[in-house]
Amino acid sequence: MHSSAVKSSEASTYQLEVVLAGAGAAAPGKTRGNGIVVTRTGVGVYRLTVAEDLGPLLSVSGPVFGDTAAPANVKGFTLTRGAYNVAGRYVEISVWNSAFAATDLAVNMTLDLTLKFKNSTAV
Repeated sequence: MHSSAVKSSEASTYQLEVVLAGAGAAAPGKTRGNGIVVTRTGVGVYRLTVAEDLGPLLSVSGPVFGDTAAPANVKGFTLTRGAYNVAGRYVEISVWNSAFAATDLAVNMTLDLTLKFKNSTAV
């Protein structure tokens, strides 16, 4: 993985920047996110699995939804996340539309988010 120094109130953190590209009822594509595998586990539910142990997950931030065809299409969208599975090194996120229904990222949609980990192995 590539890294750069990030200033944070938490010492020894590691951030992964992720950009997903919608694919409807399939796993979304990924335009950013070295070391992350994305799978779809249900309507609007995506599992983000990290390739190596980065320590405990501190937060998932963002999210920023986009739509390359009509930005207003993502007005009111939100994201929730489940607990981080340490053994499997993954977190599941869920996408909700403005009617509060689980929804897949459509083909023109993008989702930008940041995963922040506490590097417990840092010296």
